[in-house]
Amino acid sequence: MKLEFLFLQKAIKDKNFISFLYQGRKINHVLASRINEKSVFIKEEEFCLLDIKKLQISKERYNV
Repeated sequence: MKLEFLFLQKAIKDKNFISFLYQGRKINHVLASRINEKSVFIKEEEFCLLDIKKLQISKERYNV
């Protein structure tokens, strides 16, 4: 899980969109706001890092 954590940290820093599979549902093209050792936060939702599968970091960036 350490590798996914590092990829998510970099995606947040670089302001990239992410997509992943979480408990059987596909989360597409979202903006991760922050991350800690156990969770990633997207808007108001908290996602457990252990349940995230098939993480994809988009090359496309957002402007904030």
